[in-house]
Amino acid sequence: MTSPPAARVVAHDPRPRTPDRAGRTKPSRNNMLAKFTREARERLGPDATERQVARAAESARKAFYARLSAAGVAARKAELREALVRQRRSAQAFANRDSGGGHQATRAGSAEGAPSPRRVGTTGHPS
Repeated sequence: MTSPPAARVVAHDPRPRTPDRAGRTKPSRNNMLAKFTREARERLGPDATERQVARAAESARKAFYARLSAAGVAARKAELREALVRQRRSAQAFANRDSGGGHQATRAGSAEGAPSPRRVGTTGHPS
């Protein structure tokens, strides 16, 4: 049985009910191509040939999708960095929770958890 939110998504998603998916998206693809062609024609001016306009429109389309792809990559990288930071913070909180609690771990050779003395050389720095 599907949950009500999932059922709403399925009810509003027309893709499974479309026998010709390429035909369904054709108007959108044509609109995007017309947009790139119109912008290329405006950029090149009235003296441009159809071939020049078509090449400029194709170049603009490729640039658009390259920028879109780069933005998606950047967003995924940013999300991954944020997830790693959250994971590190969670691991640190877990480690602090386990090592905390008011009890000090005792060191080998030290009495009741007191730190062992360090040797100091003639320079005053620990050796």
